[in-house]
Amino acid sequence: MSAGGERPRPDTSPLAEIGPRIVAHLNEKHAAREKALRASRALIQASARSIREAHRGELAEADGQIARLERQLANERFLERAPEAVVQGERDRLAQAQTRAEGLRERIAALGS
Repeated sequence: MSAGGERPRPDTSPLAEIGPRIVAHLNEKHAAREKALRASRALIQASARSIREAHRGELAEADGQIARLERQLANERFLERAPEAVVQGERDRLAQAQTRAEGLRERIAALGS
């Protein structure tokens, strides 16, 4: 009963009837968005793993090329016998491979572990 001795009347307004349905609908939409967001995150993580693995493969190739070129350029016989243009070409390839490897390392780091 209310302070005046009367019973409170039930709310019969249209909002009282539709309000709980609106709340339920909004909760369902929120749950659906959360589910879609989780699926998107999973897809992004899988893509990042795939890209990271591809970059690691390219990095292994670049590191192999760097090692080969460094051995070649450390070989005194190669430096004595090869024309200067060939030696310079190998130095240029080494610099390119080193730049490529550094870029790949940065991209792998940006993608996380």
